[in-house]
Amino acid sequence: MTDTQLRVGIIGLGKMGLVHAAAIRTHPRVNLVAACDTSKFMTSTLSRYLTGMAFHDSHDRMLATENLDAVFITTPTGSHAPLALDCARAGLHVFVEKPMATNLAEAEELERELAAKGLRSQVGYVCRYAPTFEKAKEILDSGALGRILGFGSVKYSSDVQKRVEKSWRFIRKPSGGGGGVVNEFACHGVDLLVWLFGEPGDVGARMESWYSDQVEDYVHATFDYGDFSGWIDSSWSMQDYRKPYNRIDITGENGRLTVTDSELRWMLHEPHGEYTAGWHSTNVTELYKPVRMFVGDIMFTRQADSFIDSATGGAPSRSPATEALRTQRVLEAIHREGSR
Repeated sequence: MTDTQLRVGIIGLGKMGLVHAAAIRTHPRVNLVAACDTSKFMTSTLSRYLTGMAFHDSHDRMLATENLDAVFITTPTGSHAPLALDCARAGLHVFVEKPMATNLAEAEELERELAAKGLRSQVGYVCRYAPTFEKAKEILDSGALGRILGFGSVKYSSDVQKRVEKSWRFIRKPSGGGGGVVNEFACHGVDLLVWLFGEPGDVGARMESWYSDQVEDYVHATFDYGDFSGWIDSSWSMQDYRKPYNRIDITGENGRLTVTDSELRWMLHEPHGEYTAGWHSTNVTELYKPVRMFVGDIMFTRQADSFIDSATGGAPSRSPATEALRTQRVLEAIHREGSR
């Protein structure tokens, strides 16, 4: 398939569906041939402007009538795992937005099906493709910080400042929505910690509902790794954060590192390999490498390209189902401990 066009379909034409569609439609090895959404307004409107594509009102019809190689799933969280499972059973490579599922059992079933069929996959933990966090992992993996002593992380935004229950994001029932700040927002921060440190041996958590009746608006979780520990604090109801903000502070025996979406600073007591002693800093502008299509952020195009490369015979993506399953186990533990 490396030298041929990848025939791709997309399920879900909301905000993220349109972002992904823009990123993948410009890829030289992709032919975006079909899309589906339950909204007739979206399908009828887009069909006027996007030529060469078939539009469907059900994923079953799209899978049955289109000869697809891969699919992007960008629907509300409650439908992620069921839709992805249907696509995997149809023999398609699967990209599914985060989180992988609303519970661990669904995620495990999906991962097994993908593995059994030898299919490539990716879950939309896009922060793994952010230049600053990418560089932070490079420094951490080099051993420059020495033995890790601890870490702290925050993931904040000000999206929810009043009681709003109509959106699927504020519905706990899996069939109706994603259910709260853990699944819909904090999961990005949790996934970064799993990417940097692996799965913790023990998880503690506290969740609070500030504005929502069915779901949590705030979570504080602690991760125990045996010889070190850390925490994440996350809410979509922090009044003084106009834009989403992600920060991780790591302390090691040989120094410390602070990374956000936009900048990275680290200090070393003693030199290590290519890294000299003292304070150092860089930012997303200095780390920037041009991408084919800038839509939303360069992370989305880099993420899409990684999945497409994987689906056409390249190396696995950074967040395939096997990796996302690790994050799902931590999310499950947070929900379990925070609901006590």
